[in-house]
Amino acid sequence: AGDPFKISTVGELYWFTGFTNNYVAVGEDFAVERNKAHAILMNDITVNPEMLDSYGLIVNSSLLADWTPICGSANSPYCGTFDGQGYAISGLYYNTPGYQYDAYGFIAYMGEGGAVKDLTVKDTYFYIKYTSHFTPYVAGIAAYSSNATNTIENCHFDGVAGGDSSNKGCVAGGITAVTSGKIQNCTVKGRVLGYDSYVGYGKAGGIAGHAYSTAAISDCINYAEVLCWDSGSAQGTAGGIVGYLYGTVKDCSNRGVINGYDRGNNNNAGGIVGWASGTAEQRAV
Repeated sequence: AGDPFKISTVGELYWFTGFTNNYVAVGEDFAVERNKAHAILMNDITVNPEMLDSYGLIVNSSLLADWTPICGSANSPYCGTFDGQGYAISGLYYNTPGYQYDAYGFIAYMGEGGAVKDLTVKDTYFYIKYTSHFTPYVAGIAAYSSNATNTIENCHFDGVAGGDSSNKGCVAGGITAVTSGKIQNCTVKGRVLGYDSYVGYGKAGGIAGHAYSTAAISDCINYAEVLCWDSGSAQGTAGGIVGYLYGTVKDCSNRGVINGYDRGNNNNAGGIVGWASGTAEQRAV
């Protein structure tokens, strides 16, 4: 994948996501595969300054720069490593209509070997306000991390990730909406909002909305409010760490408010896990 791209400015950050999405033209001798490009964050970066108020609401949306997620296509998921080196990216904004099975976050889709480490994404707003289909995946770090080789370590999200009542099903997580890989030493603050409807099963988790059987989540803390709103006949789940768990959760804790609001259809809600077929063990409180 070549030497990592060094990202120091807003322009370089947007160039990198444009490159991974095939929006940026490069010469024929440019050997780096777009979805396998490594990146290193060299300093803190703010895209939209002072974007959110103390309640996590947008101050003025008319002047905001939209974020295009890294590797926005499921056909070309991110297989590189994004190393934040302990720095923060602030003020990312995405408030766009969603469509069936699309993923929205700092990174949209992760593939084999994809990794994110030592990165903070804060003062950020990823919110799907409408979809004509169902099940958009929304998260602060990597929305759809469905490969067992994926790792997300030492990452932190502070902001809003999810969708509103006009969605027809939304899966949301502070770190990832869907995971099959490893998540370790991560924290989330702010709000995580899933939505359940007549046709879609909404899932919301402070760390992950849905964790498959190979997923391993450990040493994580959720401080965020987690809400899954039920408006129809399907059943939603809300959990402080994971909404819907098939994998394992170990040594995690929840400090946030969990709300599986139900209009009469038995939503599941839990401080650690909303619904589980997997295991939660040791200090998972």
